[in-house]
Amino acid sequence: MYQKIFIALLFLTVLTLPFHELLNSYSIILLSISWLSLVIFQRAKLVSPFNTISLSLIGFYLLHVIGLIYTPSQKLPEANFNLEVKMTFVIFPLILSSASNLISKYFRKLLTTFAISCIIASFICVSNAVYKNYLLNQLKSFHTFYFTNHEFVNIINQHASYFALYICFSIYIITYDFLKSKNKSTLTTKTIRLSSIFFLLLILTFAGSRMMLIGFIVCSFAGIFWYFYAIGRLLRGIIVGVLITSITVAVFFSNPGNITRLKKIINYKGLYNDKGQYAHSGFQLRLNIWDCASELAQKKIFWGYGTGEAQTELTQCYRDKDYAALYYWVNIKKGPEFNAHNEFLQTTLTLGLLGLLTLIGILILFTYKVIVSRNYMGLSFIILFFFIMITEAVFKTQKGVVFFNLFAMITLTHSASYSAINYPNKKQN
Repeated sequence: MYQKIFIALLFLTVLTLPFHELLNSYSIILLSISWLSLVIFQRAKLVSPFNTISLSLIGFYLLHVIGLIYTPSQKLPEANFNLEVKMTFVIFPLILSSASNLISKYFRKLLTTFAISCIIASFICVSNAVYKNYLLNQLKSFHTFYFTNHEFVNIINQHASYFALYICFSIYIITYDFLKSKNKSTLTTKTIRLSSIFFLLLILTFAGSRMMLIGFIVCSFAGIFWYFYAIGRLLRGIIVGVLITSITVAVFFSNPGNITRLKKIINYKGLYNDKGQYAHSGFQLRLNIWDCASELAQKKIFWGYGTGEAQTELTQCYRDKDYAALYYWVNIKKGPEFNAHNEFLQTTLTLGLLGLLTLIGILILFTYKVIVSRNYMGLSFIILFFFIMITEAVFKTQKGVVFFNLFAMITLTHSASYSAINYPNKKQN
């Protein structure tokens, strides 16, 4: 009974991830309590949770705990909140590593559940956008504003970049399932999977994350290249890769909102003077953020500013350099402060060089493990996550921390399930 409850709550944790953080938090709490019941009553079913990956993740969390030592006392509440957000660096390595024998048989179902959950969330977002258009003009015309970026995902309390990450990962889950079982699946099953892939590609367009588009293209092209190389049809693979990339980019920029955001980046025909201290578009804002973050990081490169002080220093730099848009939301709109929007910079600001090297070490270790075990699902996961780390401080939010720790541990529990795609017979020379 304890095992069934534990597995059910793990499925619930996966299922609630694309939705409101509160639902996911309650699921994690219940999962943790269920795991403690297993430890007390059925310890024989568990294995040692201490392996290189779990120890490195727990060690990364402990560095943040040590960062409390040199955090100013007035910033301890913020530091404690940061530690609370990052708790899954300890929870999931302990829980999922120790229960890996129980989880492994549900590996594919867990991933499929996440993909289905993302499809349901996507339908909710589309329905909401259509409804808003109906309220505006009874669907006489469509305003793409409601189908673009943050406005599109607000209904499920998501951030556009993280939702795009979830969508990309879901596409790969469905694609791997399709490739692995295409010779055994019925026509109906194949149709459902292909339709789901195309639907999620459309949702990726609505989410409008440019960095995740780049990550998706790089990861997809590499996967296509490897698949056709394995069956001895490399030239065909290159052609298919270029074709799919072209279609993906064309569909992405069929959304007028995405075209406008691109024009702002390149200052199309000089119409978008969005540079310097008054910049307000996403890309130019990040350039100003990275200017402050890199400057501050160099001042305390070895130990950083501590678990709770980094954000205060960043916000002060925005004011000192008069980056108006970066402190406008804090002063006038009472909105959240802008973090470093790059996990490598954010970690360096907080923990210094030791923290940065630890983070890089975790990524290298994980990548090594999935490559050696030919774990294609894990490799897709880490490539996608690397790209979002470039433009988001992913470990500052529950949406990023939970996704990373949950699926890093799940994809490592049973690599064999995705390490043996059924390739057609290799072409003979």
